[in-house]
Amino acid sequence: MARLLSAVESLAAGPQGTHYGGVVDALRQLANAIELLPNAGQYSIGVIRETAERLESADPLSVAHADLVKKGLGAALQVLVTRSGSDGHEFDYQRAVRAFGVAVEAIDKERPMREQYANVAGAFRAATDTVFLVAGGEAPFGEAETRNSDATQSISIESAVEEARAEVLKLGQMDWTQARQASSRALSALADVVAAADRRNTLDRKVSDIRLQAERVRYADSLSFGRAAWIKTGLSAALDALEGGLIGDQRLAVWTRAARRAVASIEERDSLGFQRAAVQDAFRATVDAFVAATQPAPACR
Repeated sequence: MARLLSAVESLAAGPQGTHYGGVVDALRQLANAIELLPNAGQYSIGVIRETAERLESADPLSVAHADLVKKGLGAALQVLVTRSGSDGHEFDYQRAVRAFGVAVEAIDKERPMREQYANVAGAFRAATDTVFLVAGGEAPFGEAETRNSDATQSISIESAVEEARAEVLKLGQMDWTQARQASSRALSALADVVAAADRRNTLDRKVSDIRLQAERVRYADSLSFGRAAWIKTGLSAALDALEGGLIGDQRLAVWTRAARRAVASIEERDSLGFQRAAVQDAFRATVDAFVAATQPAPACR
């Protein structure tokens, strides 16, 4: 762990000429640190090490450096996104994983790495924060503090709900081979709904939990069988926020009960492909509950 921290700290000095020895070392130390975690995915660790070797031997003039680094960091994200923070650090872990995912997505594999070196270094800092939090330590860089923000606070709840409805509709229309990405986007949209409605900032942890489940569905290794469970957890967290008085009143009981039944029907241990209808119904019922909550109460007669 100390070697990983040192390797990532050294990236602040910037690239040395046309060589990326510091990044190569950081990739290797990241693989070594992840390997120390219980039940670490050996395939993903192998991918990280392979990208380090390929980067080390790559033509200095090649434009493929960023692509290699993105693959290596993406493999690390596949492992880390399915973990949990140590006792007392679960919220910090969720935020660190989100910062890591944002940083990896921001790396443009078509651009020379020198032009985006600062973001690459930031991605390594976020990865290191996540590893430390999973292993029982504190985040040494605090990268989540600079990357995480919720722009949804400035969006109306009505707009956020309409966006969530649109994403759930897309989920129903897509080929089921695309269910992973579509389900992730739908969960993210529901997190946006909760964040937009949370004007008192009392539900940060619920929002963070929903976003974590969306990221797990999106990024986890293709061999993982946890996606149905993650969807179920994310939808349940959204309903917890709604029933906790986020918006609406007792009129919502019929809607939330229906949504709870639909979510409960998702079988956690089955793959998404075998329960397409159940997952779609659960998403629709949950969004319907939020739609009902945004409707004005009927006037008294």
